[in-house]
Amino acid sequence: MSSFGFFDMKYECPTNVGMLFFAKNLRRFIPGAYIQYVRFAGKDRAGYIMTEHEFKGNLCTHGL
Repeated sequence: MSSFGFFDMKYECPTNVGMLFFAKNLRRFIPGAYIQYVRFAGKDRAGYIMTEHEFKGNLCTHGL
């Protein structure tokens, strides 16, 4: 796990990346952590929102 950067051997704890991938309750450790997908009409952000989704869980169980 440490070779991938998921665990810090010096402090003996998971890194933020490790939490994003594997934490069961991610927002307990990193409040406000989420990935948002938004699809706009047109070629810029001035158009209306066609599709929107928030991924709030860890990336392993709620993968992209």
